[in-house]
Parts: sequence; structure tokens; C-alpha cells
Amino acid sequence: MMSQITISNTIIQTTVSQNMRGRMISFYAMAFFGMQPLGGLIVGSVSQWIGVPATVLAEGCVALLIGALHFRFLKRNKLKAVVKNIQPVQPQEIAVS
Repeated sequence: MMSQITISNTIIQTTVSQNMRGRMISFYAMAFFGMQPLGGLIVGSVSQWIGVPATVLAEGCVALLIGALHFRFLKRNKLKAVVKNIQPVQPQEIAVS
């Protein structure tokens, strides 16, 4: 967990333009630390309703689903970038002798 927070923070600080860095870090902090209490409330309510093992299983399934969708998104964007960088082949003139 600690490495994920550190890596995310580092990626944000190194990839965002300098004039927007403070805004992005504040948005990241609000989204990451501000949503934890809400997530805890939801997970606690669900675990009381369906039980702790079923809740952990559901969280794992949701995480796998999000990971698969993210992988598909990344693969599609990589394919678009590759297609965008392909130069069209110009027909060459055939020398008739």
C-alpha cells in the first residue's frame, strides 16, 4: 500500500506540468484520502449485509474486472498510437527498360 501511494505521487509530480502540479496533487489527495471514509462505510455496510468472506470475494472480483478493463483500454490506446505512427507506403515507380 505504501509503495502504491509513493509511486502514484511520484508519477503525478513528474508527469504534470509545473504550473498545474499543486492543483493535481490537491485533487489526488482529495480523491485518495477523502474517499477512504466513504469506501469504508460502504464496505462495512456490505460486510454486515452479506458477510465478510463474501465481501472480500466481491472486492477481489471487482478489482479483477477493473484491471481487465484497464488492460483492454491500455491495449487499445497502444494500438491506436501504433497505427497513428505508421507512415503510408508510397507506390514506387517501376523503371521500364
